[in-house]
Amino acid sequence: MVHETPAWRYQTQHTITLGYGHVHLLPNHVLGQWFCVEREGGRVLWDRNVAAADSVIEVSEGVIIATETRMSGPCTYTFGVFAVSLDTGELLWTSHTAKGGTRGFAGALLSWFGIANEDHATGVRGSECITAVGRVMDIHTGKEVRRVTPTEDWPAFWKATSPARTLYERHPVDCGSGRILRHGLPGAPKKVGGFPDGTFNLFLSDAEGRALWSFDIANSGYHIRGNYFSYRYSNGCVYMMVSDRPQSVPIDPRKPLFVKDNPAQYFLWVLDVDTGQVCQKIRVTDAEATHCRIEDVDDRAVLVSCDGLALLFTRQEKARG
Repeated sequence: MVHETPAWRYQTQHTITLGYGHVHLLPNHVLGQWFCVEREGGRVLWDRNVAAADSVIEVSEGVIIATETRMSGPCTYTFGVFAVSLDTGELLWTSHTAKGGTRGFAGALLSWFGIANEDHATGVRGSECITAVGRVMDIHTGKEVRRVTPTEDWPAFWKATSPARTLYERHPVDCGSGRILRHGLPGAPKKVGGFPDGTFNLFLSDAEGRALWSFDIANSGYHIRGNYFSYRYSNGCVYMMVSDRPQSVPIDPRKPLFVKDNPAQYFLWVLDVDTGQVCQKIRVTDAEATHCRIEDVDDRAVLVSCDGLALLFTRQEKARG
């Protein structure tokens, strides 16, 4: 169960995340962009700008390996290797060896077609990281130790698979004993791919495919965005960030696709997968907020951010009858 009172709160002096990154719950730290907090006590270890790096690839042996993500018109491309100390935030070293060396919009356009791009980190294994062109580098010194053919088996945060990611990608999740959790409602046509289109529903089926329960946000009177930061499946529960009103509204009723933020009161709901019931409803904000997100979840904590305020909710193991 989630403790209703946060173990600690931390107000960063800048945006919690940059680029496509997000806040990470590490075994002993909470890492954002760019700040690091001791996980248990909430003591701030550091809070600073870290060069141009804005996308964390992986953390290993006390070193953060990151890259820079740039957007030029319709294109997004990545370059560079940045090594940052997890304990101090010190920039240890950088590497910008280019594949083609073309930057700006032209470089972005070429990288879109895979023709040219700056080299960049793609994975970390132990004390080494690998780049897109196969340079293997010592994460502590930045020294190139060898060159290999790049492979996908080097760990990285963005490659990691989890039940939460599987459910978000609208694939079935095995909950044990033949039970399957999936998006949708019993008997409704299956949707292939895509993301929730303003609706949010789930159901659990048994080994014979019979529905054990279903949940539909439309029946609750509350609202959810439906993106990866609005719900997570972990350890037998679905954590949902819901609001008492729609989180965006049309700027002009005649143009419903153009929307603006709609301040709302936010709540963290915990759905027990065994029963299909919402077993906890925790008020996250005392006043209306523009954005509240679930940044990360593991078997010890749920980390929530709200308009730049990060809250750590410690949690206990789910009680079993």
